[in-house]
Amino acid sequence: MFLNLPVSSLQEKFQGKVMEFKDKRMKATFEILKNIRILKLQAWEMKFLSKIIQLRKTEEIWLKKFLAEELQTDVVEKLPWGSSDKAIELVDGYFSWDLSSINTTVKNINLANFHGMRVAVCATVGSDKSSLLSCIIGEVPKISGTLKICGTKAYVSQSPWIQGGKIIIIWANSVIQ
Repeated sequence: MFLNLPVSSLQEKFQGKVMEFKDKRMKATFEILKNIRILKLQAWEMKFLSKIIQLRKTEEIWLKKFLAEELQTDVVEKLPWGSSDKAIELVDGYFSWDLSSINTTVKNINLANFHGMRVAVCATVGSDKSSLLSCIIGEVPKISGTLKICGTKAYVSQSPWIQGGKIIIIWANSVIQ
């Protein structure tokens, strides 16, 4: 009970700093987008890009301070490009969404993906394909094992969505408005 006040004031301080730098970055981004034609004509894109990146890095520093305890930094070992022949290497991986649970989400996974390889993850519904991919990108907390990523990675989840609006299929008929 007595700790609520100091903890909440500390949280308020960090949240305020995060929002302050996010606001600066968003204002700069808005101004750039508003005046993009002038920037393009004067070839100032790279100058303003570096300014946005610098603002984002400052915001990121405060985000890391704010979320330091929540982030598990040892999930993925990031290797520089070209330092390994494997793009993704996972050895004896045990991962769990809930660290307090005795049941692991993904267990005893060994995976080696070489650069240039195309891999399809195929299995039945509910067999943790998405969880495996979430482990690889570092979203699922690691219990044990090693996960190394060489180079960059991207993940596009398969999220269902419904398009708002109407789709009219005319099958080579003329459109009557």
